[in-house]
Amino acid sequence: MLQMIKKFRFSLLITTIFISTPIIATENIAQLRTKVFLYQSKLPKSLVNSKDELRRHVIDVLLSTQKYNVVFSKIPEFIAKGDVPQVVLKYKLRTSTTVSSLFNIEFKLINADTVKVIKTINYVDIPKSRLFYQFRLHLYEFILGKKLTNAQEMKFNKVSSSKIKKFKINKKSTANPDDTEKNNTSPRQIKSSKKAVAVTNTPPPFMNKGLAATSSPKAAPTPSSKKITLWDLLKDNDQDRSWLSETVSDKSLLNKETDDQKKEKGAETQQVDSKIVGPANPFLKTRVTIKEDETQDIRFDMFHIAWRVVKRDQEVTDLVGLTNNFFSVLGLTFEWVIHNPLNIKNLYFRTGFEVDKSLKTEPIKLSDHSLFRAGFGVKLPLNILPSLYIETNSLVFANLNRAGEGFQDNIVSVYWSTLELAILTKSLYLGAQYSKSIDSSTLLEGINFANLQGERFGATARYFSNLSIFSLKLWTDVEYRVEHFSANNLELIDRKLNIVKKEIAVKFGVYF
Repeated sequence: MLQMIKKFRFSLLITTIFISTPIIATENIAQLRTKVFLYQSKLPKSLVNSKDELRRHVIDVLLSTQKYNVVFSKIPEFIAKGDVPQVVLKYKLRTSTTVSSLFNIEFKLINADTVKVIKTINYVDIPKSRLFYQFRLHLYEFILGKKLTNAQEMKFNKVSSSKIKKFKINKKSTANPDDTEKNNTSPRQIKSSKKAVAVTNTPPPFMNKGLAATSSPKAAPTPSSKKITLWDLLKDNDQDRSWLSETVSDKSLLNKETDDQKKEKGAETQQVDSKIVGPANPFLKTRVTIKEDETQDIRFDMFHIAWRVVKRDQEVTDLVGLTNNFFSVLGLTFEWVIHNPLNIKNLYFRTGFEVDKSLKTEPIKLSDHSLFRAGFGVKLPLNILPSLYIETNSLVFANLNRAGEGFQDNIVSVYWSTLELAILTKSLYLGAQYSKSIDSSTLLEGINFANLQGERFGATARYFSNLSIFSLKLWTDVEYRVEHFSANNLELIDRKLNIVKKEIAVKFGVYF
């Protein structure tokens, strides 16, 4: 038994050593990594508000390479030597000297212990739309010291697209991840617009001469006896083109940029809101898109939904005279209006339906009413809107179809061609309608009647309010219709069906 316990203890010890050794080794490797401080040069005016966003990308790329331990604190006035090497990564962005929408990027790695430039690289003429992606890619290659293969860059591209969206700070991202996704088939081709100049231990030829003299380890000693400090290597001897017209402090510039950003954000919000402009009447609104030196109307959709209260009376004359009464507070109206379909200015496509649930009907229970319409309208000068529709509705009425059989509920589908003429004001829609029946379904089953013929007159007054509920604008409507129907009996000359229908409807709705 004692022997078994000893064997178990020995096995446990070996297992513990086996498991803990990689962890300790990993920790030791991480502790031995070179420390890297970050230094960001003063940014161009157009990128001041991207300061934090750029720093996030730098930290993210450095951590992904696993070559350095990032020091998040500020660079001290004097960096004392430690147990591990220490470097400073300086990154600088400048507006291109040729086009204000292009930018130059410079990365510089400085040995903080020996105060010498390890390597420098510059990329020029990078478009603003691709700045964040190119910044990440070139920094990644700069840290690794090698170019990525197409396969590696495609993988890096995918990760960067996600990071660019994630790190976007309170504004529209400068980089466009969609652009990078469009070029996944050959990522290396996207670099044709930039020029790269790589320098190891030697500054690029277009750098400032004073800076070049201090950047190269092989440069002749300076005449001055003053020792070069880390801050001499970090100092910028050039100015961005966006600063040349102003002599303000960095703080003032940043405050100004922040104010400008607020103004731009407010203007952008106003522009978004003003894309649909006009008075309360949605038929007078229009959506405007601003392009370069161009204003153009484009299609937009509007939906009108309303609760409908209906009172309907019908005088039916056939074998006997009969009055039908219909009342409903459970009605619904829906209309879909497309302004400028196919980008045809002042054209309107309109379609919708209305339904009424039968609540109180006399002399017997009648079926529900429904109507569907679709058509086009054209807005003319003086805000006159003529429209032409094709409609179908259900004519519901009670009638004594046969003597001695009692009253019956009849439903006839009627098809109409409708002409409407409307006058538009800032808040009113005043319309008049005339409709003529085109066809109808079978009338009074079992009785030989000709198809029903009818005509309709109507008037509408609709008021659009600026008041809203949950951002939905309110409107109300009063509509009056008079319909006349007739049908001849094909067997009995003296039997003729006549219907006079009068209807008033009140609507309360929203539009959006």
